[in-house]
Amino acid sequence: MNARTSLPAALADVAIARELVRFVEHELGRDPRSVFEGSVLAVIARARPGDSVAAELLIDVFEHGARRLERPDFGVSFGEWVAMRNLGPVAQLWEHYSTLADLLKGAERYLPLDNAAMMFRVERSGSEARIVYALTPELRRGSEQFMEMNLILGVKVVRNLLGPAWRPLGIEMQHQLLSSKQRMHECFRSPVRHASTDYAIVFPESDLRARQHGGDEVLAGLIERFLDERVSDQPADLPTEVKRTISWLLRGGSASLDETAAVLAIGPRTLQRRLSAAGCDFATLLAEVRTEITLAYLARGPNQPIGLLTALLGYSEPSAVSRFLKQIFGQDGRMLRTQVARTSG
Repeated sequence: MNARTSLPAALADVAIARELVRFVEHELGRDPRSVFEGSVLAVIARARPGDSVAAELLIDVFEHGARRLERPDFGVSFGEWVAMRNLGPVAQLWEHYSTLADLLKGAERYLPLDNAAMMFRVERSGSEARIVYALTPELRRGSEQFMEMNLILGVKVVRNLLGPAWRPLGIEMQHQLLSSKQRMHECFRSPVRHASTDYAIVFPESDLRARQHGGDEVLAGLIERFLDERVSDQPADLPTEVKRTISWLLRGGSASLDETAAVLAIGPRTLQRRLSAAGCDFATLLAEVRTEITLAYLARGPNQPIGLLTALLGYSEPSAVSRFLKQIFGQDGRMLRTQVARTSG
């Protein structure tokens, strides 16, 4: 199956990349030219405030910087150091909300302006709530440093609102710990669970309604109106949004046409009609997302259990996974696992 090369790359605000270069130079005392590729530095230097770069470039510079500097805590160290006000207009909005619930509602709407490849959702379950982060499937591999940075920034935002003593109930990470448990506890001041199904911040549901007195609703409204104009200026790309939604829904176990249409607030027939006008269809996009998830999962190593793909791909029976792999890749799971692991290595 061929990848869709016609879809534009997901974009991210250049502000984090700019601050990362400053972090390396001023906080770590290293010449950025010895850490990052010259072409990457040139792209960042050319960009003006408010410009965008490819989200893939932003993710890559975190991984590259961690390897070059031999700093497994590179992402969280940057998150601890950076001043939120320097991360663009979206970040400037957080300090003006009065409740965490209002802040998170704004984040769901405006975070895609910071990084269109990032999915963000708030989940509630009994006495607990979770802030969940996810990347589009094609960018997940090699994103560990970037995702750790997002988690520490999320905790930092909540502490700015509810006070520096605030602690989450726990932090969830999909990857194995990159730093020591001591370093992770120092950053988050809470238990960190690795090899989880999500990247998430877990906290008491009651924190959503806690009110702080420093919020400025008038200023928040002004910034929101400015950001709403930026949202309306974003190019509409329905196939990309459908793939993002499918990826999110698969995490919960399934991603049907009806479920996807409901999330996008579009009727199923209307969604199919609009996809047809864009030169694709739902079944093709679903297969593409499943293909990307399969390759990313198997690339982790030659010992990845094939059985786990049943849940990851949203199937109810292992036999359906076998049929999918045969249809798309022409071979069974074990052969494909060996081939992908060898290619990735």
